[in-house]
Amino acid sequence: MDNNPTGLYPIFLHLKNRRVVMIGGGPVAERKVAGLILSGARIKVISPDFTEQLSVWGKQGKISLAQRPYQYGDLQGTTLAFTATNRSEINQAVSKEAEKEGIWLNVADQSSPGNFIVPASFSEKDIAVAVSSHGKNPALAAKVRNRIRDFLNQPLSSQDR
Repeated sequence: MDNNPTGLYPIFLHLKNRRVVMIGGGPVAERKVAGLILSGARIKVISPDFTEQLSVWGKQGKISLAQRPYQYGDLQGTTLAFTATNRSEINQAVSKEAEKEGIWLNVADQSSPGNFIVPASFSEKDIAVAVSSHGKNPALAAKVRNRIRDFLNQPLSSQDR
């Protein structure tokens, strides 16, 4: 019965109209924000700098941008939070605030503890697939996700319909 030594519990979240905060404005943040936009979350990105795409989404009103460093209190009223910075001291400060406030936090570089990971996933038609290596090998998880996507995109036989 011990098939899950990590203790992780897979889950899909309804985030429509929920407040989500992203600390960081680089390529990793951009990739995570892209998925969050599809969820319908209300996303605030806090960073001194933003990728071009994050800036575009901000101008389009898809996300809100705060061009400044993280400050304690930025997670107030948040359902879910992410850090995607290359500064472990910021990630640790965000982690402490999230822990104190009981907010679910994903730390992209694992420099400090978060309490959830984001699987490699995709959604097409009426099916959603998420693959996780329990944070140990994201590249392998992405490869498996892509193989599943390729398999599902093959024409179905009459037996599978």
